[in-house]
Amino acid sequence: MGRVKIFIAAVAMAVAQGAHADGGIPTIERFYADEENQSRFEVAQRMGHLRSARIGFTEQCEESNFDEFNGKLDCDCFTQEIERATDEEIYFESVLAYQLFVQRVEARRSGQDKHYKQLQRELGQRKGLFENSTQACEG
Repeated sequence: MGRVKIFIAAVAMAVAQGAHADGGIPTIERFYADEENQSRFEVAQRMGHLRSARIGFTEQCEESNFDEFNGKLDCDCFTQEIERATDEEIYFESVLAYQLFVQRVEARRSGQDKHYKQLQRELGQRKGLFENSTQACEG
């Protein structure tokens, strides 16, 4: 199983266990104020999932170059941006991205078109680590 897939499985487990159960988009401070989120982060860090995720994100850039979304992306720049991020940022952004994905899928499957469109708008307006890194490195 690839590095990103292993990390995504760990993130899915954290989300399924309520890492983002209160709804809404939390701040990173509010996220880590929850002892369970902090504990899950520490486990992911100890198990090397965050290091693996960094490697996976940069490998994915090289493999796909994200050109279907953003045009050419400077992967050396993207790698530097990801390496500058703290482990806390990597974990938070990954859990949040997965949770927002799950919410959109659930809204779509249950026919909640208005809620789905609202989630899409919120996601489009959000400027997290990956959006900022991608924007900084577009070529």
